[in-house]
Amino acid sequence: MHHYLCQYLKAIKYLKEDLKIAQQIGDKQEVARAFGNLGNVYWSLSDYSKAVENQEQALIISQQLGYRSGECAALGNLGNIYNKQQNYPKAIEYSELQLEISREIRDRLVEGIALGNIGTCYEAQGNYIQAIQFQERRLIITRSIGDIDGEGKALGNLGVCYNCLGEYYRAIELYQQRLELAKK
Repeated sequence: MHHYLCQYLKAIKYLKEDLKIAQQIGDKQEVARAFGNLGNVYWSLSDYSKAVENQEQALIISQQLGYRSGECAALGNLGNIYNKQQNYPKAIEYSELQLEISREIRDRLVEGIALGNIGTCYEAQGNYIQAIQFQERRLIITRSIGDIDGEGKALGNLGVCYNCLGEYYRAIELYQQRLELAKK
């Protein structure tokens, strides 16, 4: 809760308490979640080394437990951290692993997010054609599961790509679609 309120120091304090209790009672899934949540707070603070350290702990514990959704979350978070640091090859690597697991566990929402994250990495590198391919795949999934937020993000990212390719009318069309979703 404190993380979402941008009260990062309080969030860290309570998450460390959560981690300590989870370790004491032997709840390894909660230990993994606490590490992941700590990593997210450090990411918000732009403390990427601590963010990576905590996400890697979450990943290792999740892998040891066979906790696939926890593993999927940690991989996605690591991908986001490396994307923020403009380490696109590593961001894509982690996002592709997240994509693989999301398909394995049939989590369509996370599959769409992973596709979108890969697409934004390609977009940031100026590879707009490949970015479009990933964003279009995300768009199909978001529409099929009713993920309006994800659909809006995919439309916006597609608009950026087409704008960068000089296809302005297509970009405007996509931005208008996104605007209509936002109005809803």
